[in-house]
Amino acid sequence: MNNSLRYAVTVALAGAAVGSAHATDISTYTSNAANNVNVFVSGSTALDNTMTNAAIQQAAGQQGLCIPGTADIYLIGTSQKLIYCQANTTANVGSGKFLALFKESNVGSANGVQPLINAAKGGTAGTTFLNPAVATDANCGTAVTTAATGDFSQYVTHPGCGTGAGNLAATPTGGFADVEAAMLLTAGGQAISATDTTNNLSATPTVDQVWGVAVTKALYYALQSAEGLTCPSTYTSYGVTGAPSGGPAYVGKDSASCAPSLSRQQVASIITRQIGNGTALSITNGVDDTIYICRRDFGSGTEASFEAYFVGQRCGKPALSVPGEEGFAVWAAGSSGGVRTCLQAFQNGGITLTGFYDTTASFEPSAGSYAVGFTNTEITQANMTGAGDAFRLIAVDGVLPQIANVQDGTWPYFSTGNAYTIKAGKPGATSPTSLPGLAFAALTKLIGHPTWTADSNTNYSKNPWGIAGDMSPAGLYASTNAPALPANHTSAVSNPTNAYTKSSTGAINNCDQPVFDFNDLTATTPEAIVLGTSNVNN
Repeated sequence: MNNSLRYAVTVALAGAAVGSAHATDISTYTSNAANNVNVFVSGSTALDNTMTNAAIQQAAGQQGLCIPGTADIYLIGTSQKLIYCQANTTANVGSGKFLALFKESNVGSANGVQPLINAAKGGTAGTTFLNPAVATDANCGTAVTTAATGDFSQYVTHPGCGTGAGNLAATPTGGFADVEAAMLLTAGGQAISATDTTNNLSATPTVDQVWGVAVTKALYYALQSAEGLTCPSTYTSYGVTGAPSGGPAYVGKDSASCAPSLSRQQVASIITRQIGNGTALSITNGVDDTIYICRRDFGSGTEASFEAYFVGQRCGKPALSVPGEEGFAVWAAGSSGGVRTCLQAFQNGGITLTGFYDTTASFEPSAGSYAVGFTNTEITQANMTGAGDAFRLIAVDGVLPQIANVQDGTWPYFSTGNAYTIKAGKPGATSPTSLPGLAFAALTKLIGHPTWTADSNTNYSKNPWGIAGDMSPAGLYASTNAPALPANHTSAVSNPTNAYTKSSTGAINNCDQPVFDFNDLTATTPEAIVLGTSNVNN
């Protein structure tokens, strides 16, 4: 919307415009109180970018929850977010409503489960959210307007709200987790009770998160050199005729076809500290030969998926341990953004890391150090810029974490997530027919839908490792949106429905290896599966 139209909407819907305030910025939250629909969401930090897309996306037939151009986003670091906007018809809350989507990202996926259990058992959820009564335009830093692009509408970000603004205590309307509750630990490392989860919560599958192994550019380029990679001087768009919308333009050593590769065994050895320096990988670093680890906290679904896939932890069998935090070589972070900052510290220097569990521990890495982290592939160009362009995702066993490779079964490192709500009749439950309940259901209906996901992924297609993002779970969508196999980037971009499933038994089990979704894809010939062409050069 242009400024005059935004002003007119303010007058019509909020009664008055305050200075240069937008129609639904935080200055109008109190005056709009009778029409505010407050939705409190806790849990997965990996889904933060996708949740923003759910607000601002305007794909045909899968419109976002906000009327285009009305969204203001307030941030406290990477731990708390408030998206405030005029509700679109997609939000299913009626006309003339204002939608306030509160997102709490402390700890991660465990907070998409345990606080809801606490409330359902009659206790306090213990979650706090960004408080509109404390945060203001003035104390939330300089506003940054992001213009409309493609199918994403204009929005305004207020990135600098102080930590004191995050004191609004509330029970989550619902929570997101990247894996099922049975795999999660609390922030303190304790298992979440399976009985409590079953008795108190309802779960709805959401989206297949695609995960990747991130390394500092210093390590990335050293591995390239050790592998003797001859990097191209030109860039072809991963086999796609015409670059994807706003697509990448990485050439030479930063192109996908020049990505170095580690084996799954090597990655496992690094994160369990069996390999602790570059010499073991036939590389040397004159700055600091140590290979550092940027991991997530115990409560993270990202961490759970990584430990399960690479070393079998969280899955009820003996496994090598991934160190929690060592105050020197291993550093934990409470969010996906924290992992990116950790990698930035080791690549670019000038950043002092503080321990997540032992807050007295601190370390300022030297620029150009080797470090390994793990993250989902929902990484935007803003995320890369914010982290000083410090890292790259590598191939594992010769394959990059691209959505076409997931469809072909050659990148099996993904997990199926859940949205959790408190069961009806339990304390703290949100009625599914209430306006917050309807809005949360509308949010979960968007996230994971193939049409919506295809459009959402365009925000993650501008990175060196190629076309990545999320997948629509096979068990939910393969029967109606069957992927074309063998996959290529053109077909995967238009229909990111997975061909492999983590719920072949009828229940999500992210400890299982993914298997072909034969129940929904019986018409797919074995030859099509065998002839998949996925490799690092895609």
